[in-house]
Amino acid sequence: TNVKVDPADTSKESRERREKERFSVSRYSPMGDALVLSNREGLWLYDVAAGAKELIVATDSNPATPRVQLSVWSEDGKALYFTSVSRQKWERGILRYDRSAKKLTELVKDARTYSGLRLSKDGSTLVLNIGSGNRPNDVYVTDTELKNAKLLLETNPQLKDKKLAKTELLTYLDADGHKQFGVVYLPAD
Repeated sequence: TNVKVDPADTSKESRERREKERFSVSRYSPMGDALVLSNREGLWLYDVAAGAKELIVATDSNPATPRVQLSVWSEDGKALYFTSVSRQKWERGILRYDRSAKKLTELVKDARTYSGLRLSKDGSTLVLNIGSGNRPNDVYVTDTELKNAKLLLETNPQLKDKKLAKTELLTYLDADGHKQFGVVYLPAD
């Protein structure tokens, strides 16, 4: 949508309108037909030919909203995969946006870590790193629904039987009474 904003207008409404229309480019589509843009409201898909944008993931600054980041875009441009991290608890996940259906689907959400997503050229297989607790991430291969993950490489097998320190997310109030978050590292035993 093209919204005319008068730069000379310094009213609160005009400043807020300008702020909503301020975007950063996150990624170009492999097909060159679209962009993922970001602003304070979230992640947007911008159709280059149509000159139109749509909000696909809301990521405002509210602490209850997870942080979401584009990880990989399929070669055919039809699927976008995002990683998600909660700001309030040990919870991470992977989301997929289907451009044809205009639908965002949560594929997985749990306490494990997910990183390094790579998609095969034909778009049928994902390779990614998955870690549990404070254990190092291992490399897995899976389908695009993340339903059949198979261990491809155990990165540190020598640590399998070792006790490692645990971490917990801690909430506390700062000196001004605002809720804050911290990580506590506990001894292995």
